[in-house]
Amino acid sequence: MAFLEKILHVVCLGIYVFVFSTFIRNGEENLKSTDPDVKIIGELNYRFLTNWTYGMQLLYYFLIVFSHLIGVVPALGKISNKVRNLADILFATIVIPFGLTVTISFWSLYAIDRELIYPSWIDKVIPLWMNHALHTFNSVLPLIDMVLCNHKFPSWSLSSICILLYSLAYAVCFFGTYYTHGRWLYPMFHKLSNAEIGYYSLGNTALVFLLHAMARGFNHLIWGSSTVSKKTTGKQSKKSKQKTKKVA
Repeated sequence: MAFLEKILHVVCLGIYVFVFSTFIRNGEENLKSTDPDVKIIGELNYRFLTNWTYGMQLLYYFLIVFSHLIGVVPALGKISNKVRNLADILFATIVIPFGLTVTISFWSLYAIDRELIYPSWIDKVIPLWMNHALHTFNSVLPLIDMVLCNHKFPSWSLSSICILLYSLAYAVCFFGTYYTHGRWLYPMFHKLSNAEIGYYSLGNTALVFLLHAMARGFNHLIWGSSTVSKKTTGKQSKKSKQKTKKVA
């Protein structure tokens, strides 16, 4: 299983690097377009939640592969474990919950009316395979990862802090874009009132927390204990060792 885990992570890293590099080149081409709609997509490429989250997923796969590589060297075992713990925190708080939120929100709105979220003219700019890479396989691959690999989820308090900080950072980017450019990143927001935008944003945040809770439960169901070791456990182990020495 350990070998399969490493193969999965290397393959996923390769896929993410290929998609993201192609996405960057595509954005550079969009900037050269004479069509104002296409050009603005190129200018705002890195402000969409989809692309933020995809970049974080790429970072996760880089970290996890890096931990596998340095884990081969016994002297670097502790560093490998720390990198793995960091990758697990990233996986539990952003990769899975935000990845699933992107997929669910995107395809739900797409099914209702694609013009609300992904106007038909974008098909000329972003190929179909890249659309699915960004909005479908961004959830499929991490879900396969969770089934085949044991991830240790952080405590609820740390998870909540990470989720809220990431949500706040994106909110600044999202609303800041409207303030600086005078347009919403997604067409549907032009049809919503300020109150409705607020409700939608809060609903999306609630969905992230719900999906995190479901992922935590699913991970626990498959792998058992699902909490990253806390610093207190180290202190407790030291105390227990001292007690055993006294008894001896």
